[in-house]
Amino acid sequence: MEKNIIKSATKRYLIICFSITYLSWGSIALYSRIKNVNFNEHTWMLVLYFIGVISPAISAVFIEKIYEKKKYKEVIKGIFRLPVHKRDWIIGFVVVCALQLLPYFVWDGEILSSFANLIFLVPMFLIIGGMEEIGWRGFWLERELQINNKNRIWVVLKIGMVWQL
Repeated sequence: MEKNIIKSATKRYLIICFSITYLSWGSIALYSRIKNVNFNEHTWMLVLYFIGVISPAISAVFIEKIYEKKKYKEVIKGIFRLPVHKRDWIIGFVVVCALQLLPYFVWDGEILSSFANLIFLVPMFLIIGGMEEIGWRGFWLERELQINNKNRIWVVLKIGMVWQL
């Protein structure tokens, strides 16, 4: 792919990615601020959070579909890889439950989230935990290295700085 096309694809990727993230997370922040509610009180807020988390993968899929249709199928296959062993599912479930309940046991807080949220969080952490990597490292890093292969450390630092936004 030509450098101009790569730059155009990267620019579109970043616009789509940050638009999805800021719209979904901004909605959560605005609603929770106006209504004075906690983030985990409503399942729909977790759904918006989930969409924000996977926005790098969503953006990568859109851009791959437009620019490189052959790679598009590989990206889709890479997204939906589930844990293979039952042990991984059990460990994941226990860890998610423990992390959800830990603040209430340590600081004697009151449990505000519903059981439905816990059911939603388990697959969220197990299945989509690495989906953002598909976008940041799988899409953007690969494109940046095609443009600037000589300065790999700077490319990785640049992506890390943007990622933290």
